[in-house]
Amino acid sequence: MKKIRNFILFLSAILILLTLFNKFTLSYHDPFKVNKDCNVLILGDSHAKFAFNDQIIKRTCNFSNDADSYFYSYLKLKQILKINPQIDTVLISFGSQNIHKSVEDKWLLNNDHMNDRMTIYFPLLDLEDYAFLIQEKPVEFLIGAFTQTLFSIRLYTNDEKRFGGYEDLRHDILSRELKNPDLDEREEYGPYKEANFERKYLQKMIDLCHSKGIGAILVNPPVDKIVRNRQGNLYKFYNKYFSNILFYDLSRIDMKDSYFGDLVHLKASGATYLSELINKENLLNPKYAEKYGIIYKGK
Repeated sequence: MKKIRNFILFLSAILILLTLFNKFTLSYHDPFKVNKDCNVLILGDSHAKFAFNDQIIKRTCNFSNDADSYFYSYLKLKQILKINPQIDTVLISFGSQNIHKSVEDKWLLNNDHMNDRMTIYFPLLDLEDYAFLIQEKPVEFLIGAFTQTLFSIRLYTNDEKRFGGYEDLRHDILSRELKNPDLDEREEYGPYKEANFERKYLQKMIDLCHSKGIGAILVNPPVDKIVRNRQGNLYKFYNKYFSNILFYDLSRIDMKDSYFGDLVHLKASGATYLSELINKENLLNPKYAEKYGIIYKGK
């Protein structure tokens, strides 16, 4: 019994030292440091990752990533705001997929997905995050404590966008999807059940921004016109929980089918068009966004 206890204590000490080392590596490497002229941060999932080209949109930095739960966006937000005091506005991607329990189960509570994310996100966790994961996913939390041994390797050898960033969409399957546009087959448009953890961490992101005097804006990226009229649950969710938060509904912008790689993602030409439009019409300014008709007023 004593040997088992000593082994557990030894193992715990190793994990604590490893975590501290990775936190130091993270602060030294500074993957979240952005240019001083960037004052608008963009966070979200693949919808935002492929829509907002921060090489075109002035003064922005895009840290959106594929299948990013608001939990992971929240972890990044804490780190980014800590070392980039010039940021005064945060755009948070907000679409039907972000509020659906079935998608939450894939992006946050899925074991394989979480095990992969913990490899690089474990050093970003604080005590509150530990408590959440231990309560909801104790086994994956423990696995993450061990797999973070790969953190330094992935930090230095992976591409620079390991924590997200704009990329060109590399598929073009819209024509195929238009031939069979049965949205009920897509989880986010099927029978609706609210994603409670996603709502919790979206609220945490907004609260963190407001606590620092930073503006938080919800942004629904463009979707194909077939999808546009199937977003009722999103608007109900917004009206119920976040009606006091500015909401840019870019899905109202009419965009040609040729700008989409699929029903819900812009391809490179679409991202270029949208990003240049944001610059041209100064849509980051709420006054001009309202004039352009993209601010959702609620019902």
